[in-house]
Amino acid sequence: KFGIPCFSKAQDDVIYYIQKGSKSESRLRRFYATDDSMHNVSKKAREYVLSGNAHKISNLCCKYLKKEPFREFERETGKHPILGVRGVESLQRSSQYKTCFTKDGKFTPLWDLTDSMLDKIYQKFYIEIPNIYNYIGRTGCMGCPYGSWKGDTKIELDLLPANKRWFIINYFKESYDVLGIDYKHQQLNLILEEER
Repeated sequence: KFGIPCFSKAQDDVIYYIQKGSKSESRLRRFYATDDSMHNVSKKAREYVLSGNAHKISNLCCKYLKKEPFREFERETGKHPILGVRGVESLQRSSQYKTCFTKDGKFTPLWDLTDSMLDKIYQKFYIEIPNIYNYIGRTGCMGCPYGSWKGDTKIELDLLPANKRWFIINYFKESYDVLGIDYKHQQLNLILEEER
């Protein structure tokens, strides 16, 4: 409905509004990278959008699949959700989370949990680590293009059973094509099957 993820949450937010015809000065500055900001749209993304061949791009799936359900939970129950967000997961999160409570009252008890501390917890309490973490360091929504910059999206796709893989590829195909994610070859699954 709104478009699909492609480049990054920050870039896709700007692109979404530009594709809708926004003339906002701040968005135009970020789109054309006239400000010195780490949130500017990259040259590759800008050229793709300006080519007139770009598919609908948006970061709104994160809003409607993650943030809105939390807000709905709060409205219905009057309670704040507990979020398993860690500051070490990104530069934005490290600046956003400074204590275990957010400004709006959400509880984020893992905000300062380091990778080393997490490993010690796994070992001490014999917590089984999901198989996906034998291949990538962190994951979000299955097959999301936002993991492509580290190669994680391709690895996730390769680990999926055929029916899920087909569904995800159809959902994100246009972004995969733009980002050069090779979804046609399932190399990792073949290697895993050979190991068995």
